[in-house]
Order: sequence, then structure tokens, then C-alpha cells
Amino acid sequence: AQTGEGYATYRVTFDATWSPSSHPGLFPGGAHFSPLIGAVHSSALELWTPGGMASNGIESMAETGSTVGLNAAVSAAVQAGTASGVIQGAGASATDSISMTITVTDDFPLASLVTMIAPSPDWFIGVHGVSMMENDAWIDQKVVSLFAYDSGTDNGSQFTSANSNTSPQQPISLITSGSLAGAAAFGTFTFERLSSALEIGICNNPQGSLALSGSTELGGTLTFAFDNPLGTTTAPAATFLGISFLAVPGQPCGITVPGLGLASFSAPGDLLLGNLNRIIVGPTWNGSPVPMSLTIPNAPVLVGVEVYAQGALVDGAGSLGATSAFRIVIGA
Repeated sequence: AQTGEGYATYRVTFDATWSPSSHPGLFPGGAHFSPLIGAVHSSALELWTPGGMASNGIESMAETGSTVGLNAAVSAAVQAGTASGVIQGAGASATDSISMTITVTDDFPLASLVTMIAPSPDWFIGVHGVSMMENDAWIDQKVVSLFAYDSGTDNGSQFTSANSNTSPQQPISLITSGSLAGAAAFGTFTFERLSSALEIGICNNPQGSLALSGSTELGGTLTFAFDNPLGTTTAPAATFLGISFLAVPGQPCGITVPGLGLASFSAPGDLLLGNLNRIIVGPTWNGSPVPMSLTIPNAPVLVGVEVYAQGALVDGAGSLGATSAFRIVIGA
């Protein structure tokens, strides 16, 4: 199958929902999840599947939380042409939210991800071969509930059972008996397709105060246009563009800061940038939209990277007003 669009970028979010109330009697001390590990791959690769036998990498992940074996296996698959890359994410507490960005292509439209339920003998949660393509089109969103699997490599029946290798090894199976039988999902994986550019920060900042046109492709040119549609900034005004690889919590609104609004000197404004990786001085604003262009480096490593851009206008009276912001996915 081919989408005709080449590739798509997704935010993958693991929302962990393991608690004493969600899993009565099934919440050991130190409950957590190991670092996420997986692959973007084609149908020629099967990282794991219910009914199949756990690989050494899956066994190590399910019993100890180690990602070394699976990382090596996926790297080998990349060399063999059955995967396009390793997916890696942080570990999570029992109730946590972890996000990462992946890029899928027509040739590699599938994603597999796993994480150990810890502590446990050999229990884990994950997804296998989830396709981002349906009916020759990229899906917009998919949410998968995560129930416990047994890797079939350890005999333990309790969260803190002593190590006891299963011999002979058994197939991977959804846990439907024993202490976890009928247990609620331990969380969800949400796959959300990211648009190439999305205006954010318009809860207090006026929409259109920062406009964006051009291409987000590698080597493409992006043109930002600064303005104050409210007409409350005194011309001439200096313009600045802040670039960040991190957004503050609370998208699409951001953090409300008193005195950062364009409406007046004391009006509140939305701050979207989590830090300032770069500040660019723009052209002088004289009462109408003023453009500034930037070229995206032609570096393949940037495909799928999220960048946040927000502008500011400073007039002669010292009034500082923040514009709206854009979340940009390079290569999307």
C-alpha cells in the first residue's frame, strides 16, 4: 500500500494509569515501567507477537527492563532493510505521561513498542505491528489500551516472585489467569499525526500576530510575518523571533504571563517557548505585517523534529508584546 504522501510524523504518548485504585491489590512497592523500546518497521519484521516465542531481547526487557538486546536487534533490522529506526523513550512512574516523535514511511508504516511492568517476573505491555496507514492514507489518531502480557520465560506468579526460568519456554500470551486475570489496562499508547505547522498560543495572544508560510520540507524556506492586529503597538517597533525545541506545558495556550500581551502594557500574554535555543532579530515593524524568512537545513536527521517559534514586538515606549506561536514539524 502507498499513501502517495511519502511519510508522516506522529507523536506517540504513553499514558500510564497504574494505581491502587485502578488495580486493587495489584500495586507493589516501587511500581513503575521500564524505558520504552521499539521500532518503526515493515511487515517483514516481527519484533514480538502474541503466540510467538520471546526473543532474547524481549526476555531481557520483560524480566529486567533492559533495552540493550532489543536496541541491538532493531539496529540489525535497520541494516537488513526491515526497519527504519529504533524508538526509544524514557521510563515512567506508575502514573505518568511520556511522549516521543516517530516518522513512518510508505515502506515502513508499522510501529512496535514495549515496556516492562516493574517489578514483575516477566510481564510487560506493548503494541506490535500497529499500522499508521489505513486504506492507503495516514491515520489521524489511534489509541491502544495496554493489558499485561507474559513473555513465557519465567515461572513467577507474583510481582516480586524469585527468578525461576520457564523450561521449556512458553509462547508470549495475554495474561488471563492468576493474579492479573481481569485486571484493568495499565495505560494507553496514543499515536497522533502531527501537522506540518500549527498556530498555538492564541488564548490571550491575538491570532495572526505571527503568520507562517512556506515549506517545512528539508531545504525549504519558512517566512514568518510579525504584526499586531489589535493596533495597540506604537510604530516603529523592533521584532524578535524566539526558537525553541521545547514547549512549555499547557499547549495550545501555554503559560499566562502578566504584561506580556499585545493588547496593552499590562495585558496578559501566552508564553509558549520552554527555553530559547535561538533569538533572531527581525525587521522593523511599521504598522503592517513585516516578513522574515529562514531556510531549513537540508539535514535528514531533522526530519520529525518539533520546533517552536514565537515572536515579540517592542515599541519605543518599551512595551513588550508576545505574538502567537507555531509548532513546526520539520519534514512533515
